[in-house]
Amino acid sequence: MRILVAGGAGYVGSHVVRECRRVGHEVVVFDNYSTGHADAVDGVEQVSGDIREPKALRALFENFRFSAVIHLASSHSAHETRDRTAASMQTIVGGTLNLARAMTDAAVERLVYGSSAAVTANPSSDLGFAHRSAEELLSRLAQSHALRFVALRMFAVAGADLAGDIGEDHRPESHLVPRLFRSALGLGGPVTFRGDGFDTPDRSAVRDYVHVTDVARAHLLAIDALESTRSGAELAGRAIDVATGLGLSEREIVAESRGVVDDLEIQTTMLTAEPGTPASVIGDPDPAQDLLGWEPQFSDRETILRTAWAWHRRHPSGFTLVRTDPADSDKAQRFGAVAVRLGFATESDVQRALDRQMRESQEGGEHKLIGLHMLELGILSTSQLISILRSYEESTEA
Repeated sequence: MRILVAGGAGYVGSHVVRECRRVGHEVVVFDNYSTGHADAVDGVEQVSGDIREPKALRALFENFRFSAVIHLASSHSAHETRDRTAASMQTIVGGTLNLARAMTDAAVERLVYGSSAAVTANPSSDLGFAHRSAEELLSRLAQSHALRFVALRMFAVAGADLAGDIGEDHRPESHLVPRLFRSALGLGGPVTFRGDGFDTPDRSAVRDYVHVTDVARAHLLAIDALESTRSGAELAGRAIDVATGLGLSEREIVAESRGVVDDLEIQTTMLTAEPGTPASVIGDPDPAQDLLGWEPQFSDRETILRTAWAWHRRHPSGFTLVRTDPADSDKAQRFGAVAVRLGFATESDVQRALDRQMRESQEGGEHKLIGLHMLELGILSTSQLISILRSYEESTEA
């Protein structure tokens, strides 16, 4: 089955792509890379474009024949939507309309729409209003066109793929878990969080955290269910929570994140509740279980935090550390020279990492920055890698 993942280079999208490939589906990613990363979906057919451009979508559907579409190209960040209201509305509502029209013109019937818990948890917010509008728009189109869709309302998505090679990399970052781990790595300074003034047991905001791989699995199960004559008819047009039904407070997340990073320090600054912010946002997992056969497998707090930390520890600069040009040995040599100058490695250590980098390149493996090889070989610690990166960047800017 060939599936189009609009927004497939983003955080959730890249994990959806990963799950599609695990079960043998062919995937095409359509993304404008404003928040996504091409390296997150390396090895997959990628088309650069924007869902706000009908011509780009028309060309996409003319060039590929799709069995189904997963739409994750809308904003899911309350901060981004609030700061760029008009642009976000145009993407979420206008872009969804453009994509649905392109689908119906190409006779592609199955659509999974990545919606937001804000639709019910904070409907007066810009994000909640926009996603509800998109859901209602799809419902109207489905009444007069051959379009079967389901909206999956995502709650607090967190964690990273268990393999550790893709994860969360927003710029700027607004989500609590990655901000905490960036602080542990000495990046970004103290983390502010709303830890006081809510009507909850510990006075901090409570959210329903769901592992990103579980979220990705829900999207694939929805695609399969829409294909079924019986379950597809029951599912079509529904909005379903992708949630655990359990809540974690921000104070709990902060405390348990400190336990995950061992001897590293997470600096925080606690703020009071912001007017209009929901105290508790917890979903209902029963419809997803009944209609999709979905149950969270990785959404316990330990797996969420440990997979997120594994990603950030190995990729402190996000996807900028994942791929480099293996032919550019000069950059690797300069990086190694900085490591030696700072006393974190010897010249033989650097050569060992260079040999490993070259060997993996010749064997067709993933091309990684020499610093990541040095980390994996145990030559460097994470904090040392951060120090080298800072010095390296300063030397290249000088």
